[in-house]
Amino acid sequence: MTPAQRHAGLDQALLAQRQALYEQAKAQNPRRWSRQTRRWNRVHTVYLNPDQADTQNSANTTNQEAASYDKITA
Repeated sequence: MTPAQRHAGLDQALLAQRQALYEQAKAQNPRRWSRQTRRWNRVHTVYLNPDQADTQNSANTTNQEAASYDKITA
């Protein structure tokens, strides 16, 4: 799934096609599959750089905590 496909609203149709394809493959050769096929649900929140998002959230929390502490001690 590309970001352009997601922004164009094509993601749900593509995920449905992929799910159908995997279910068909599983039906044709069930011994190939030891478990269920993957979940092809749409992910609602996507971070292109998840590590940076976590770092930014931590930095914002730390800055807010410091500002709150400064207000208390002033």
